[in-house]
Amino acid sequence: SFFDGSVKLIKQQYLAQQKASLWETVDLNRKKASLLLNVLSSYENNVDVAMDNEGIMLPRYSLFPQRDDDKVDASPLGRHVQYLHRNCAKWDTIIVGESFGATNHRFLSGLGGAQTAQAFLNYTSFLQRIFHDVAKQGFQNKTGEFTPIQEHIADHKFVFILSLYERAVSECPTVEKVWVSYIHFLRGEWIRLRKEKQEDTSELRNLSSMLQAVTQRSCRNCPCSVTVFELRMTTLGLVSLSNLEPDNIGSVVQDAQQLGFLSQSPEALLYLRLVSIMVVKRKLLSLVSQGSNLYQSQFDFDQEEGMNITAAGRKKNKATAGVVFYQKLNDSNREEAIDLVDDIRDMYDEADSFLFKSFPKWDEGRRIFWGHRASTEASVLCPLGLALQQNDGESMDGEIQASDDNEVIRCYEKMVKAQKPCHPDAWREYLKYVSSTHLQYLANGKLPRNPDRIGAVPSVIRKTRGLYNRAMSSVRKAGQMSNTQNPSISPLSWMNTSIYGLMTSRDTDAALFDLCREFVEFERNFGTEESVSRAVDLVR
Repeated sequence: SFFDGSVKLIKQQYLAQQKASLWETVDLNRKKASLLLNVLSSYENNVDVAMDNEGIMLPRYSLFPQRDDDKVDASPLGRHVQYLHRNCAKWDTIIVGESFGATNHRFLSGLGGAQTAQAFLNYTSFLQRIFHDVAKQGFQNKTGEFTPIQEHIADHKFVFILSLYERAVSECPTVEKVWVSYIHFLRGEWIRLRKEKQEDTSELRNLSSMLQAVTQRSCRNCPCSVTVFELRMTTLGLVSLSNLEPDNIGSVVQDAQQLGFLSQSPEALLYLRLVSIMVVKRKLLSLVSQGSNLYQSQFDFDQEEGMNITAAGRKKNKATAGVVFYQKLNDSNREEAIDLVDDIRDMYDEADSFLFKSFPKWDEGRRIFWGHRASTEASVLCPLGLALQQNDGESMDGEIQASDDNEVIRCYEKMVKAQKPCHPDAWREYLKYVSSTHLQYLANGKLPRNPDRIGAVPSVIRKTRGLYNRAMSSVRKAGQMSNTQNPSISPLSWMNTSIYGLMTSRDTDAALFDLCREFVEFERNFGTEESVSRAVDLVR
């Protein structure tokens, strides 16, 4: 009928339109793929060349080995059998290593070395630069000026780079720098999302889970790397700081030690313990920061705070920019803060007990350890201990303050006595505390030794002078140490944020020069002409 013919015609036209649209989409995506291939082909070729140089590139002809005695069977069943036979031979070549040729080929399967890893890292670095450029412009802000690779990354975001990193770690699972680059990229993306979202979203939670999984895999594949264990602990502190347990951090250190690859390296064992303490300390500082807020929003410890200096004549009701208001912690947070203070001190005690019984002659490590503990006690643990006692309503008599101050002094004394001659920078840290932070305890006027607040000022000056004299007497032979330092270590290694930054000291001669200059400057400001003359004679 006419109606049926019309319906058939409409269906044919609709199918023709759908077909045309489909082929148009296929053609468009084919062009995009061609353009992407033109951009990425050089990096893919570099990966292939690197794998081939390391002997892990799978030759194409080995996938389809041909035998001389193969007979062509024209029947459908015969062709199917030959197809199965070829595939069986292919997988035998891959899994068992059997080959019809005279040479067996190695390939893939995690055999990548430094050259293949560097080729992948160059590839990821190129894509990351494009990713960051697109992120600055906005993934949804397509102005029509995007190149094909930029448009592709804008559509898929960081998933495209993740797939490349997964290729890299599957080829080079034991290469440390691949895992380190992978983790740093994920952490950077996590920080970017956290800054944009300002709340806990499903995307952020998924990325947190991915970060923890990748760091765990890195520790399993690179058990001899200090860096991946450090990244494992700091990542746990980054993505789960609010519900972080010190035992979870300590277990990472125990895993690194029990695997046995780092058990004979005192530097690695000490460094990982100090990193674990640092992560728990960040948890403590973040917890007590909940008692401060800026315009009723939480003000965390890693933000900056103004000096709150009000100009003369300013109206009292006029708000000062950057003013931070403080309030008491609730009972649960206060109890948790007390527990964390005890946990950090227990972690220090464990490190002291294990390391220096296992390596009793390691004087430099003992100096680094006690310097780290002294700094933590002076800046975090002792001030927080006093504040928490005040919140508990306990009496703040002189004996309590003297006890807290003596703990810091005990740590600094152990630091400067741990290594002979002691490094000048160790004395400078001790002097900085005595001349500034120590004044806060003395100036309270409650110490039994200095009941008068007025007497606290000259007391600090005399104590500082006595400590300078001890330091100058101790480091007279320290200049000899500079000739025995490792020449392969850069003079600026102490500025590094990795293990070399913490475990490497400054050049001794440079540190000694600073100590001498500061001693003379101290006498000029707080001494007499006679004491200045003695200081100049002593440093010559």
